[in-house]
Amino acid sequence: PEAPEPEPTADPALESALPEPGLPKTCSAPGSDNEDVAKRKNHNYLERKRRNDLRSRFLALRDQVPGLASCPKTPKVVILSKSSEYLQALVSAERRMAAEKRQLRLRQSQLLRRIAHLQGH
Repeated sequence: PEAPEPEPTADPALESALPEPGLPKTCSAPGSDNEDVAKRKNHNYLERKRRNDLRSRFLALRDQVPGLASCPKTPKVVILSKSSEYLQALVSAERRMAAEKRQLRLRQSQLLRRIAHLQGH
């Protein structure tokens, strides 16, 4: 029988160009360290800005929910859950008031018709 073909060996030039697993990737181009540092600083700045914006929005939301404004260390999950409860209560109150308004307008219409009827006699 034929002997199995030997595994092709990888090109040694390619092997040296690939980084070893677990080691940080490095660039050999001059000035790349400065570019990496600048990119990292910019990334850190943008991430810090994003976190600060998110934090200020959570604080603004917290201050709109009754009972939470006086709690300076309120966890985000509590702010979100209490905000959701508060919104549901507002929607429910709005529906109730809209129904009451319809009833009051109906009553007003009935009373105006009665006044007109009584003035006609």
